[in-house]
Amino acid sequence: MVAPTPVSALLHSSTMVKAGVYLVLRTAPIISGTAVGMGVALVGSMTFLVGSLAAITTSDAKKVLAYSTVANLGLVVLCGGIGTYAAVWAGVLLIIFHAVAKCLLFLCVGVVEQRLHSRDIEAMSGLILNQPRVAVMMLIGMAGMFLAPFGMLISKWAVLKAVVDASPSLSVFIVFGSAATLFFWVKWMGKLLEVVGPRQPAEQPLRLGESVALYGLSAATFLACLFFPLISSNLIEPYVLGVYGHTASMSPGNIVIMTIMMVMILLFPLSFINYGRGVKVMDAYLGGANFHSSVRFLGSANQVQSVTMNNYYMRGVLSEPWLARWGAIACSVLLAVMLAAAVWPPRSTTGAPATASIHATP
Repeated sequence: MVAPTPVSALLHSSTMVKAGVYLVLRTAPIISGTAVGMGVALVGSMTFLVGSLAAITTSDAKKVLAYSTVANLGLVVLCGGIGTYAAVWAGVLLIIFHAVAKCLLFLCVGVVEQRLHSRDIEAMSGLILNQPRVAVMMLIGMAGMFLAPFGMLISKWAVLKAVVDASPSLSVFIVFGSAATLFFWVKWMGKLLEVVGPRQPAEQPLRLGESVALYGLSAATFLACLFFPLISSNLIEPYVLGVYGHTASMSPGNIVIMTIMMVMILLFPLSFINYGRGVKVMDAYLGGANFHSSVRFLGSANQVQSVTMNNYYMRGVLSEPWLARWGAIACSVLLAVMLAAAVWPPRSTTGAPATASIHATP
């Protein structure tokens, strides 16, 4: 992750990384219901799981975003492998919503890196106090990746429904991968909202270009969810209808839930009208009298004790090299099986090659 942040935002949101999954979705009707399609679905589901687990193990913010991108692309590949109209519909939604939220997150990390001279998540402790505007927009991007009422939750919900209908066994990968996703996003959000730690004297103002990009993408994250029905009916459903002859329609219960989510989107900005007014930020109580700092206190026998607050990265259980090695091995085996299934000659019910039975016919 050595590329400049704007380049990473562009590549990991809507250009380079989306080319492959776009082709998978375009070929989805061809491989649907075949051994090749099942192999593609398995590769996608394993990629989602391994990418989500790998994101838990690192504190580098850009690497977390990159692993999250890998995981979500695996989810799109899973949709393409299943190949039903509902899965393709959900896969296209994933591409759209992921592009907006992930671009916002990469740019936020770049702004934070310029301010703190570090992109380590542990260095972002208390960012909501030091750089509140950037922190709020980063939280919007994270919420857009996995929380209601934003679009990624709608998309993943649709993916899970499509997988359960087509191949219920693959839903196990989605369940465990989603749990890992929840873990690494929530602990990062907790670090931003932490109020114990060093504080900068004043917030550094955003430059004009930074403000335009961050505020614009934050608004786009909300608008993409607000106009989800229009995006679906005008962009996705015509393609799905033309390929499959019918499209994914929502049940009345889902329509009610979607209406509630859109109302929540409209009410969300109103919650910030009185936010912070009359609120006094106090140091946390650390089990004794604080000693000239919010992270030091007087303990027993008047000894000064220090407190450190760090996230848990499960490095004693998981490691990036181990996950990368075994994930690559498993996916390579699946790719070999898919290749064999694609080129192996079909056989007749009697066990002889199908071509032989054709030539034997007078």
